[in-house]
Amino acid sequence: MQVWNVPFARNPHFTGRDELLDRLDQQPSPEAPNNPTTSRRAALTQPQAIKGLGGIGKTQIAVEYAYRSRDLNRYTHIFWVNAEEPLTTLLSIGSLVV
Repeated sequence: MQVWNVPFARNPHFTGRDELLDRLDQQPSPEAPNNPTTSRRAALTQPQAIKGLGGIGKTQIAVEYAYRSRDLNRYTHIFWVNAEEPLTTLLSIGSLVV
């Protein structure tokens, strides 16, 4: 059973940012250092943050990464937590606990 709670539709006009999306892909599960195969390791929780000025596309990058990851079956569960303010963070986490 997969869990998906991304509250945004995919932007069909999203382009570019491939280097940043590749970096995001490498962060949660980097290749094992002394392993010549393509196996990866990942902790149960490795949150990532995208920061920058308002209006530069942080949300669109996160949304695109979530959709690409789902399309590739990269993760079993994808949770979207709104961390704009402490209250929205608590409400987002609270909606996950059902």
